[in-house]
Amino acid sequence: MHWKGPRRATAVAGLLVAMGVSATPASASHYLDWAQVPGNAAGVVFHPYGDLFDIWDNRPGDSEYTVVYYNYKRVKDRWKEAGVVKDGVKSTRLRHNLAEHRHIYFYIALWGHDPAGPPEQILSSDISEYRTT
Repeated sequence: MHWKGPRRATAVAGLLVAMGVSATPASASHYLDWAQVPGNAAGVVFHPYGDLFDIWDNRPGDSEYTVVYYNYKRVKDRWKEAGVVKDGVKSTRLRHNLAEHRHIYFYIALWGHDPAGPPEQILSSDISEYRTT
């Protein structure tokens, strides 16, 4: 049986973890220009010409906010925010200047807000990889 795409990446990452090899989250990324959380509650499409992120929230009014995170491939530092969409915004397009001719990893996460405590990450997408222009 020959596996392709996400199934193969997941199998390889699982094998590395089982062997005790440290696998970073980006090692199991998918080469896509989009990402979405399970159930399509929120998502993002990256447009490399213009460094644009189209972000959507399919559950407005749920006291959550949507955050797009990115990091450059082969750079070992913290993930950075490309944009934040507050609850109640159905969709928006945000521009975030990125270094040219690089590959980025990006994902989207939904955060819940509890007035009695700190924000809590509820859902996040798989990591996508795409090239900037």
